[in-house]
Amino acid sequence: MNKILYVLLLILVATMLSACTTTSGHLGDKSHFTYPNSNVKPIGPVSAEVTKFGAFSIAFSKEDIRKVFNEALSKQAGADLIINYKLDTKFTQLGPLPLFMSTMSIEGTAAKMTVGLKELKELKSIY
Repeated sequence: MNKILYVLLLILVATMLSACTTTSGHLGDKSHFTYPNSNVKPIGPVSAEVTKFGAFSIAFSKEDIRKVFNEALSKQAGADLIINYKLDTKFTQLGPLPLFMSTMSIEGTAAKMTVGLKELKELKSIY
């Protein structure tokens, strides 16, 4: 009887350690609206992630998406937007049970936007 329980426990542990992971991503050029004639200057690289656990299904709300963008922006002082970013979402099913873990991460370059007259070559020759 002890051997049967040991084998069943071993099978249970083995199935719980098996997981299926799917990753999907999105590339973007800028995270926020940039005003016409604004100068956008890169500050430095940023990254952030948020993780959720759940049963049967997991979905990220718009508050979760805002949270990951704002967390990344807060890592560089004076940053207004993120340019050339990569947004990845990784879903993992933990074993044969309907338990899920999901991670959304962002990597990109923080930038500062200064609204005003953009320096154009055509304008320099006129003035």
